[in-house]
Amino acid sequence: MLLNKIKPNRLAALLVGFLLCSTVHALEFQSPIKLDDDEPVIPASKKPVEHKPPNIEAKEKPVEHKPPNIQPFEIPTFTGAPVDYHNVKPAIDAKKKIDGDAIFQIINRCYPLKSGFGLEINLRGGVNYKPTPSTGSTTVQTYDSQSYYAGIVANMPLYSDIEIDKDRKVEYQRREQTAMTIKEMLTAVAAKRRAERMMGLYSSLEKRAQARISTGVAPVDEQIGYLEKVATTQGELDAAEAAIEGARLALIGQCRPEVLDEVNNYILSEIQ
Repeated sequence: MLLNKIKPNRLAALLVGFLLCSTVHALEFQSPIKLDDDEPVIPASKKPVEHKPPNIEAKEKPVEHKPPNIQPFEIPTFTGAPVDYHNVKPAIDAKKKIDGDAIFQIINRCYPLKSGFGLEINLRGGVNYKPTPSTGSTTVQTYDSQSYYAGIVANMPLYSDIEIDKDRKVEYQRREQTAMTIKEMLTAVAAKRRAERMMGLYSSLEKRAQARISTGVAPVDEQIGYLEKVATTQGELDAAEAAIEGARLALIGQCRPEVLDEVNNYILSEIQ
């Protein structure tokens, strides 16, 4: 009844449309299924274009500036030499003493002049022969005890009391000056030994103060105080060494040239 009401042209269009739809569905359901793993062939026109990365030259890396290794300010020591404040110069050896009497006697004996405190006597001996005169040409000479004689003469200069006293006074003054020079030398040696001991102690304390300041447990004034003491002690040490040299030269300057080196070596061995 419904088909009779539809016009023939429209009916034909519907039939054609129905047939087309059935054909399409049949083609879709009857399409073969490919079971291999080969990639599907894609036309060249549909392949994706590969984009290479742009050739951009790498820029130079910036120079890395490390922070400077700046150390905190450190007050130098007086000597500037590395000092281990754990090792200190040993104490003064009280047993080592200088024999002043021996030096005094040596200097007096090496003086190039005889002492005026003794009696000066010169002895001289001799033998002589006196021939007897001849009385004739045929006489034979005879030897008797009267032709020979031997003698020993003692020569002692005659001084007045004033001259003897003057000579002894001059020698006494020389001996007194020698004793004073030896005293100055002994005092200077004692001062040098003390200065060397104090220098070792103050240098050790100065280095210890420097370490304490670097760790921040002590003020700067601590090291400055020890630095001043080290400087003062160094001056005392230099003055003592100068006094020792002056006394030594004054003593050996009184000796004869042939014994000067021997006396000088003995004095040097005593004052070390």
